Amino acid sequence: MLSRSPSPSSRSGPGLIPPWWPWSWDQGCEAIVHATTVSGYPLAYFDTAYLHPRNDWAPGDQAEVELAAFVITLAPVPAGVLGPFDPRSVPAVRACQTGTAPGDAAAQDGEPLDGGKANFLLPSTGARANPDEFVFQGPVLSVDVTEAWGQLLYRLEVTVMAVMRAGVLEPFTLPLYVGKHRLKGAPPKAGDRIRGLLWLQGRRAFRSPECDRH
Repeated sequence: MLSRSPSPSSRSGPGLIPPWWPWSWDQGCEAIVHATTVSGYPLAYFDTAYLHPRNDWAPGDQAEVELAAFVITLAPVPAGVLGPFDPRSVPAVRACQTGTAPGDAAAQDGEPLDGGKANFLLPSTGARANPDEFVFQGPVLSVDVTEAWGQLLYRLEVTVMAVMRAGVLEPFTLPLYVGKHRLKGAPPKAGDRIRGLLWLQGRRAFRSPECDRH
């Protein structure tokens, strides 16, 4: 089972299961991993541990995965009902609400979508988009401030969709990192609903005997 979370301090997110396959650059030292959640929702992420000696899994394997994302663009969700959605994206948006795969019946039918209230993580369809770039929307659960590479970063816990695990609908929450220079105005706060474009990253959650003893 694949699960995600971004840093040692973050909790693991919902699980991922295959299909799995890497798409690597010509130099063979970087890759994008394609997988699905336990609900069958497809995701792709940049593998930050592609060359790790224990990162030797094959298509069809299940594993725990830690996920995080860098925010490329960010904006508040406008008040009121937004929409209608592009008909081509409706099954994926419904799948994000119902914890199903886009092709499942639950993702095909339902009440009209309220664009302002829906949480989603949709593949970017921009002309130059990469497979690991997603359009997202959801509520901010918490905000922390940190610093890296000489930059002030905000760490936002954001629920972007749901997954169905053993018949229980669970929130799928990602840690999102956004540089201060990316903000237009005040930083988001807990309770805000935000939307934007993110770059999804992850790695297999390696455990060692040394860690297990502590």
